[in-house]
Amino acid sequence: MGRYAVFNTEFEYKFAFGAQASGDIQLFGGIGEEGFHEWTQDDKKYILDNLSVSVDFEKYEKTLDGTYALKNDLHIDYTQMLGCLIYHQLLYTDELTCEYDI
Repeated sequence: MGRYAVFNTEFEYKFAFGAQASGDIQLFGGIGEEGFHEWTQDDKKYILDNLSVSVDFEKYEKTLDGTYALKNDLHIDYTQMLGCLIYHQLLYTDELTCEYDI
């Protein structure tokens, strides 16, 4: 059991049990309300500016499979991981939406 975020790209992210608040999703721009959030291309710069890690996003396919590969390779703070995964999805979708458990 756990709390999930499900994106319109079909990517599913599981919040780290006992270590990550669902509200972390709101730290990376976009707009939303509890349980729903969305981002556009205009949010990409904000997301990058709020990442404290350096990731070579060009190394990963701009696809759902590429997002899962990125997730598997990241061994960083959960909040930073989530930001990276949101940013990567914006590389292949114009508008990113997400429904998530609170």
